[in-house]
Amino acid sequence: MGPGVAGQLVEMSRTDPASVAVCLECHAPLAEQQPLTTGSNGLAPNPAFDPALQR
Repeated sequence: MGPGVAGQLVEMSRTDPASVAVCLECHAPLAEQQPLTTGSNGLAPNPAFDPALQR
């Protein structure tokens, strides 16, 4: 079992702190439950919410 998002962000905060905020936009617990997320073009369907959008 992996460290999960929180565990991965601990290491990332040391090596690439700017990316931590970007990851949390989609992977924070409440963000994963939202049907829409913000993207470069505004609101978009959230792949974490809709399994059909996951790659």
